[in-house]
Amino acid sequence: MDDKRAGTPPNGDDPASDDEPHGDFQDSETASSVEADPRTTIAGRYAVDLQTPPHGAGIAVTYRGRDLRTRDPVVVKTLRLEYRGDPEMRARFRR
Repeated sequence: MDDKRAGTPPNGDDPASDDEPHGDFQDSETASSVEADPRTTIAGRYAVDLQTPPHGAGIAVTYRGRDLRTRDPVVVKTLRLEYRGDPEMRARFRR
């Protein structure tokens, strides 16, 4: 899977992460419902699957998603909510 990263979760939430693998984002009904809701789209391009649990460790959380232009599966990585106010952690995340 391509590892494309963008922004933060669209709703600003940072659900508790777990170490379980993500569900499959191939179901067209799920993909359609995600695409139809602008709160689940980042930069008008990346549809984020908020129906499956996020995966995370350290300072970041990742979500499965889809590039709406190419239809390719993507991974959206975001800084955990508790670190977003810390400039040092934000700089570390960007590296």
